[in-house]
Amino acid sequence: MTDGFAQASGRPVLVDLHAASGSGNALGALTNAVSARTPLVLLAGQQVWSAVGPEANLADVDAPALMKPLVGWAAEPACAEDVPRALAQGVFEARLRRRPTYLSVPYDDWSAEAGDNAADVLDRRVERAGVPDDAQGRRLVFSAMVLVYAYATSSYPASVRSTALGSASGIGRIGSIVGPSITGALVASGVGHPWGFYFFAAVAALGLPAVTTLPRVGGHASAEAAAPAG
Repeated sequence: MTDGFAQASGRPVLVDLHAASGSGNALGALTNAVSARTPLVLLAGQQVWSAVGPEANLADVDAPALMKPLVGWAAEPACAEDVPRALAQGVFEARLRRRPTYLSVPYDDWSAEAGDNAADVLDRRVERAGVPDDAQGRRLVFSAMVLVYAYATSSYPASVRSTALGSASGIGRIGSIVGPSITGALVASGVGHPWGFYFFAAVAALGLPAVTTLPRVGGHASAEAAAPAG
């Protein structure tokens, strides 16, 4: 039922398995799900931590090992506070890989308090696209500008750092306007792929000499601050 729903909806679906033997009994159906590239998230039970080491009944010392040959991702959280992150990653991996994922969680982890960053972890999203849409493109441009800011901060003295950052940001904004126009023209002319990549690679190559020959000013700002007044 969950396999069919996940295939029809295209969304990850949670499957709850009993400890130890539950994972073994699910191997047949799991093989079919792997062949169908179904985004299932298998959440398996596990004995309490104190019973795992002595290999008590229904305990599995290395629970993910059984599933790793089949699933796209398998894990067991190292501690209770890591359960939200691990579960979120299981969902992310199932969506991204289009394959089942497996997470084994010891029983006593469910009674522990979640960490302070659990909500932030669960709010993360994983996206993929053959061609980035408008929102993804804006995030990529913003990420590139953050690197420019970091580089300018380490390459210019404090006295002209604001001017350098402003100039870099302004030129970057010009590129964000001109770039899509050039890309649209290349696509319309039928040479968008791969010549669009070659064009922007050439622009980056032009900037390489400036980056490699620009003198570094490491320690300059601290030296200015240490200089006596007057």
